[in-house]
Amino acid sequence: HTHTDSRVLLQIDKTLILQEVANEMWEDMISGRAITSPQCLARFLLLTFADLKKHHFYYWFAFPAFPSVEPITVTSMETLAPTHLSCLIDAYEAASRAVGERLGFFLARLGKSDGTDTWVGPLDTWTNDPSLVLGFLDPSSHPNSPGWMLRNFLTMVSVYWRCLGPVRVLCLRLP
Repeated sequence: HTHTDSRVLLQIDKTLILQEVANEMWEDMISGRAITSPQCLARFLLLTFADLKKHHFYYWFAFPAFPSVEPITVTSMETLAPTHLSCLIDAYEAASRAVGERLGFFLARLGKSDGTDTWVGPLDTWTNDPSLVLGFLDPSSHPNSPGWMLRNFLTMVSVYWRCLGPVRVLCLRLP
């Protein structure tokens, strides 16, 4: 939303607009649209006003993230070996090329320790296979904290797939 009057930006009901965005995301999760178009899990809100005469710029960002009913805890973290990581990135790039865009959210099956048999695919290829790992392209630069979209992804997994137990998550950080 871009406004040409600063008073409008100050008077706008930010809570209401944020709630509308969150409601759209929730509907996408329960309808299954988030499976075929997972980029909707990474929506954000930006309100702006630019006073071009005075060169003043005002903005307000909001990143809707669903809180979890149970606390999300990390039980273990591991870093892939360089050869395994290389095979994973190759599989990720191949899957992205196959759908014509970068996969922000995906499924992965990590192969043998040398990385062979590694597979990456879109969310609509979900099966109840315990070897599948939930993956997302993580924008966070903090080594122990994944990006905010992970909360929305885990909410979608619990709501749509009814996956309520522990899950394995792969935070892929590309250079």
